[in-house]
Amino acid sequence: MNEPRSARPPAIDTLFCLALFASVVLSRAFTSGHVCYVVGPLHRVAIANGSYVMQPPGYWLFNRMAAFFPDPAHGTLIFNWLVSAAGAVVCYLTAQRLLQPDRAQLVAILDSVVSLRGSPAM
Repeated sequence: MNEPRSARPPAIDTLFCLALFASVVLSRAFTSGHVCYVVGPLHRVAIANGSYVMQPPGYWLFNRMAAFFPDPAHGTLIFNWLVSAAGAVVCYLTAQRLLQPDRAQLVAILDSVVSLRGSPAM
């Protein structure tokens, strides 16, 4: 029988969060290719020009953040890696509130592996 959960949230495993973030960034860096979406070149031009491509869900914000890097193609890739890694950590923190700690880690690892299945940058 399940024991009742305490009202206090579980302690955040900072070391696991850092390791998860770093491993996702590194694995994305080693598995990412070049721009391959049909609209990818349009986004690169928009980043270089400082203009906008209004396309849901929020690619205009993605392009603005990628514009902080000198090369639009590299900026898009690097920002994609960072957002993917942050998403894996958020997945872990959410799962940690809902599941036991070992299962939360497993869910976060599986989520980061599934995310690597070939979602290339724009």
